[in-house]
Amino acid sequence: MGGGSMQIAFEVPKDANISKHENLAHVSLGSTGLDYDLFVTTHLGFGANEALRRHIDTLPITDETISGEKTIIAVACKT
Repeated sequence: MGGGSMQIAFEVPKDANISKHENLAHVSLGSTGLDYDLFVTTHLGFGANEALRRHIDTLPITDETISGEKTIIAVACKT
């Protein structure tokens, strides 16, 4: 898992009353006789690497103490 996007795929039940949809794909596993209708989609910007980057960007670089002094916080993944 990683990258900048998240992919979702799941089988659509045979008895589902779904008209043609751009995110439906028919997959046939060749001579096995297994056929599947899949819902597939991707969401750019929601992959694990992108989520980590967004989280790191929200981490503070300095912290203010009770006395008002600023203290630098060492964040290993931000250096």
